[in-house]
Amino acid sequence: MLVDYKIAISNLMQTLHFINTVAVIEGTDNNVYLTDNWDIKIDVNKLISTWSSMKRQPIMISDVKYLIRICTSDRLVVSSIEGGGHIVGVKDDERTMIALIEPDGIIPFTTAEMNKILASFSTKKPYLMIIYN
Repeated sequence: MLVDYKIAISNLMQTLHFINTVAVIEGTDNNVYLTDNWDIKIDVNKLISTWSSMKRQPIMISDVKYLIRICTSDRLVVSSIEGGGHIVGVKDDERTMIALIEPDGIIPFTTAEMNKILASFSTKKPYLMIIYN
């Protein structure tokens, strides 16, 4: 399945104007797509490692200190301690998507839309179980 990250991310950023930057990552350090205005390559391993450890410790990303607000197996929300915005992450078995959003960005909308995009990228086919009585 050929995935056009650029179109999907562009549509996401047009829909949710408070999203400033996005990264889509396959595995732990294979940057698949980065918006032009964010180079998270240096910090992506640190972010993924912190997320995987599920520890609620401060983290420095691009020289900005963030505090972890939500950290589950498939969702991460970290907020700048200086009010500079949030980093929101969602992941599935194949990919991780991370977005930097403005301080007044709506986090639940962001995670919902990012999850929809990840589902559209998936190479796994959904299945339907039909039970006959």
